[in-house]
Parts: sequence; structure tokens; C-alpha cells
Amino acid sequence: MKRKFADLFAVPPRTWGARGEPFLWEDIRLHAINNKIPLPDCIEFLGEQLNTLFEDFTGHSPKEHEWFYVDKYAHGGMSSGHIDPAGWREGGEIFEYIRQNFIRIAMLNDVLGH
Repeated sequence: MKRKFADLFAVPPRTWGARGEPFLWEDIRLHAINNKIPLPDCIEFLGEQLNTLFEDFTGHSPKEHEWFYVDKYAHGGMSSGHIDPAGWREGGEIFEYIRQNFIRIAMLNDVLGH
């Protein structure tokens, strides 16, 4: 079975930088499923794809330095709806989590001959 981009989001990270991020994660996962987004060919393309999706869903760049608020990710609580872009850019915790998922899937595809 050929793996898809959504497979990178099958299991969310245990921790988040801000309270809006689990909802952003779920939006990206559902978008990838509904649009049958293929897994990129290499890690460089993965970064580009993540940056594009992040910007599409938040209206912000992951290169920004300050937390920002996205109304659709506000579901109650003081910091609800906030996103910390630092976690989503290269080197950030969420980005690295996704990157590790990509490496595991790529290795599995190699082993299975996909």
C-alpha cells in the first residue's frame, strides 16, 4: 500500500506549543485525506508542502516569530486559538515530529518495495 501525506498526521504529538495547534493538525490531516495528497518524494519537498499548508490554514508564515491567533482554532480557554509558528518551522518540535514520521514511512516503503 502506497503511503499518503495524511499518514504523517495519523498520530498527533503528545505536546503542543499552543492550544490552537491540535485543531490545525486535524485540519491539515483531513485536508490531506480529502484531497488524497501524495507523500512528497524527499524531505526538502516535505518542508515546502508543510509551509504552504501552514500558510493556507493560518494565513501566517511558519517563519514568523510571535504567536498569533486564529479564530477557527479557538475552542475555549485563555490561550485557545493561538498558534506558535516556531514549532511548525524547520527545527521546531512539530516539524521534526512530522519529519521523523516521513523518515519512518520512507523506510517502510523501501522495505515493502513500494
